[in-house]
Amino acid sequence: MPQPGAHRATPMRPELIALVVAACQLGAAGTSPGLAQSAQWPPTPFIQVTGQSTPDPKDEPTTARGVHWDFSNHPRLVLSDETFIDFRLKLQWDYRTFSPLPDDPADDTEWSLRRVGVEGQVTRYVEFEASFEIDDPDEPWRAVYVNARPFAALQVQGGHFKVPFSRERLTGPTNLDFTQRAVGVRLIAPGYDTGLMVHGRVWNRRVRYAAGVFGGAADEIDSETDVPSLPGVRPLQTYDDQLWAWRVTLRPLDWKAVPAWLRRVEVGANAAYSHVDEGRYGWRGRAVFGQEFFPAVYVNGKRTRYGADAELEAGPVALRWEYLRGLDERLGQGVADDDLPELDVGSWFVAGAVVVTGERKADVERPRRPLLRGGVGAIEAVARVEHLTIGSRETLGEPASYSPRSVNLAGNRDTIWTVGVNWYPDRLFKVQVDAIRERFEDRTRTLLGGQDTFWSYVVRVQFVL
Repeated sequence: MPQPGAHRATPMRPELIALVVAACQLGAAGTSPGLAQSAQWPPTPFIQVTGQSTPDPKDEPTTARGVHWDFSNHPRLVLSDETFIDFRLKLQWDYRTFSPLPDDPADDTEWSLRRVGVEGQVTRYVEFEASFEIDDPDEPWRAVYVNARPFAALQVQGGHFKVPFSRERLTGPTNLDFTQRAVGVRLIAPGYDTGLMVHGRVWNRRVRYAAGVFGGAADEIDSETDVPSLPGVRPLQTYDDQLWAWRVTLRPLDWKAVPAWLRRVEVGANAAYSHVDEGRYGWRGRAVFGQEFFPAVYVNGKRTRYGADAELEAGPVALRWEYLRGLDERLGQGVADDDLPELDVGSWFVAGAVVVTGERKADVERPRRPLLRGGVGAIEAVARVEHLTIGSRETLGEPASYSPRSVNLAGNRDTIWTVGVNWYPDRLFKVQVDAIRERFEDRTRTLLGGQDTFWSYVVRVQFVL
């Protein structure tokens, strides 16, 4: 998240242009087995290069014998039929404009993502991943974990990875339909943490579950720097410091008697429980680009999160809904050391996407007619409405107050509309254009004094290898 007041313009670098040109050539080669095979890199006699299709990075490797490279999807070193290593590179570059210009605007341009990593499997029973965020000195390691899967119904994952909570939070940044995650998801849902998780899928994959215990780093926030006070991997501490979370998803209509397009309806529920330290560590209301519209208040005690979501993806259409709520206890935080009503934050969003060029939504990242093969790529239109409220859970008949120790905290509300277009020229690139309208309920606490409505426009160029 850009620092407040850091308003600067960063031009597109020459090396990015060179990367784009080279990647386009690689994208064309990836769609043509002949081009991929002619590359013959590395030029070692016993290492082969194959261009067979691998639609999913987690799928088993090709059946060619011996050690070989596969560039059909991304660089993959195949060591055996069931052991391989994928080398990944993910880049996102954003350009933004604002109307009116906030007091503390976000950067005009920014590398929102520069991530490198490896992932793969060792036999069919062990998966692994290690990813590193470039230019993030506070918490550079993202996912660093090992997953043992003796059975589909019982798998054990340990390391540093996302807490199993929130459908959108668990969606990777390069797979989002919008340039920005929903503000409620960013505020309420925990992100990466160090822990141990049991998960699996049962009942012919109709039900998926996950439950784990984590170190609580997602809630270890310093009120001045607003970054994890102990970034990276840290051991589990006492019970009060830990974060417990679970998530379950179900496909209730996956039956032959139900129309095919309805069978893919999936619903989910999740919850997380942790402890929040005494002090001004309560949730802060933050706008789309990080500006504060509800300051931290004094809290102490349990932090509870819960939510539900649903998704329908059928043909070229996808519909999503998610509801999240979080409660912070305020034990002994009154002016007379009395207990105060909980700090309450709630959010929901409804989003939709439709691929106008005919591809299925599940295949939109692999257009049927890529740009460099005489087509236009894949194009989809997206829209989302979201709502975030924050304040006291109860008023107890007291008037609203801006004091961080008040019984009835003067709340605020943020309503956001986003419309956009996503263009996939080939399997490596994605261009997103979003228009975002944000409106605050309390005019005294917005991004610009007296102004309650703001527009933001974002253009994002993405490259994924």
